[in-house]
Amino acid sequence: MKASRYAVVFSGQINREQGRETVISNLVLELRISDAKAQALLDSPGLLLKRFDNPADAQRLIDRLERAGVVGVMQHSQGEPLAATPSGSESSLFRLLGSRPGKAGNQSILARLRRR
Repeated sequence: MKASRYAVVFSGQINREQGRETVISNLVLELRISDAKAQALLDSPGLLLKRFDNPADAQRLIDRLERAGVVGVMQHSQGEPLAATPSGSESSLFRLLGSRPGKAGNQSILARLRRR
């Protein structure tokens, strides 16, 4: 039996009451990413942010995104690759930012962004 996977994807929606600049600031504080990366994330609807083995962990990231003013959605799969990142390809965020993952390819995108 294939393992279930839960992915958190940026829906492309932000909290309009807060405004884009406030949401960017919130993302910088909540996710510990740079201002430029927060802007790049907002310009990338459908971006796969991270995969999880259980829905509770995925929901925690969605809650953090919501606190920042961003709408994240959970996608569920039964072990097959998700459409957002085909098997064997680099993540869409790495293509967007022009960098490639290091040897630890299964680390989350958010963890790699925090190191920059």
